Amino acid sequence: MNYLRSVVLLFVVLSISSFAQNYAPAMDYSAMLNVRFYENSGGFMLETIPMFFPPQGMNKVEFEIATSNGQSKLKTGIYVNKWQQFPIVDGVRPQGTGIIHLKQTGDFVLRVKVSGKEITRIPFKMSVQSSGDPFNPQSTYTKEGPWNKLGYFSVNPNRPDDAISFNWWTRIGEMPGAKGGKMTVHILKSGKEIAESKAFYISKKSWQSCSKPLRQSGTSYRNFFTLANLTQTDGSYEIILKAGDKVVRKYTANVAGGKLQQHPRSAMDYSPHADYITPKIIDRSSGTASNYQMFDAYWVDAK
Repeated sequence: MNYLRSVVLLFVVLSISSFAQNYAPAMDYSAMLNVRFYENSGGFMLETIPMFFPPQGMNKVEFEIATSNGQSKLKTGIYVNKWQQFPIVDGVRPQGTGIIHLKQTGDFVLRVKVSGKEITRIPFKMSVQSSGDPFNPQSTYTKEGPWNKLGYFSVNPNRPDDAISFNWWTRIGEMPGAKGGKMTVHILKSGKEIAESKAFYISKKSWQSCSKPLRQSGTSYRNFFTLANLTQTDGSYEIILKAGDKVVRKYTANVAGGKLQQHPRSAMDYSPHADYITPKIIDRSSGTASNYQMFDAYWVDAK
């Protein structure tokens, strides 16, 4: 009996491995956008990032930050964390500390390569601002890229009655008076608000990752706004970020055939593959690997 179980288990593992190899590997796009950034030093800290459809030869995987013309500023191999609950996902982190002291201006790309080929890339531009105070000379680095262009709904497919959340990136420079403050999410259909969030406090000069569950507008916060609520009527929906009376950003989502539509870059055959946006994310908010969950992600573009 034990022999039979071992054979069955081996067959399942080999089948999953074969299935994973039918698709090109890709990094969790949200995790790539959430790589920690140090504005005072213009540096990054690469930590564990989920990889979907990991290749069999993980020794050929490497992180890299390069200039726009391909000059490498950092290149490092990876360590692998196996997550048993996700047969087609591995957690990968760089060898060493993962700290990158870039401290340069210009156009760059953060990317992951397999056998020298890009599988996921995040292009960004670095600039520096001086304090202008000769008695307290300081420089602050800022980065520009996809952070103000993308957002996404996150949905736990195993809990359809839970509220869906909207996720985005912002910074205090987008707030009134360029000061810290509260930001809220509002969902509109044909100009009428149908869902909203509680306020999220914005406090960082660099891009801050934000996430808030939604509730049905005009009701108590126990009346969750679910995926079923969003998809009950086909058409275009507007997602508005507001700081007080100021509209910070607008996005558009579309529902067709009773389904929330995926971003074009989330198609499995999207090309170039390095710009593919994963329609799944690994929710690691529990802090414990055994409790990580895989959520559906519906990405949207800012107008």
